[in-house]
Amino acid sequence: MNNRGIKPSRVADLLVYKMAWRVYPKKSFITGLWLRDFENTEIFLNCFTHVLSKTKYPYFKRYLKNICLTTVAEHSIWENGQEVDQISYSQEVEKQFGGRINADWGKLRDLAEVLKKEYEENFPYTHKGIVGYVYTLNEQLEIISRLNKKYLEDVRN
Repeated sequence: MNNRGIKPSRVADLLVYKMAWRVYPKKSFITGLWLRDFENTEIFLNCFTHVLSKTKYPYFKRYLKNICLTTVAEHSIWENGQEVDQISYSQEVEKQFGGRINADWGKLRDLAEVLKKEYEENFPYTHKGIVGYVYTLNEQLEIISRLNKKYLEDVRN
């Protein structure tokens, strides 16, 4: 912890979220709904949704491509809900906005499949001849830094 009682890992998370906020449009990846009203509120951090679970895919926790902006409700449904909840939410959004706005959960599912392959390529389970290899912090930082740099270049072009 630093002198303000904040863990360094929490600071790193916040830096990644701030970068995502600067780079991405301030809209939900799923519906396109504006998120500007959430900035500087108590629930702001709930707008940052990890496509792949932080517990199942821990090395991608700070990979920008694995973080999408969503509404707070979408975040909760993606992380804790089931497909029936996604369908229900989609119907509610369509009804609320007269069909002008749709919730496209398929975009997140498609991105999850891409990210799973990328995870396996960059953090193989068998590495250096060791099955179940645990990457050191330096190895993680090197790989994620490289991936984030490439992703940011792709996003900006």
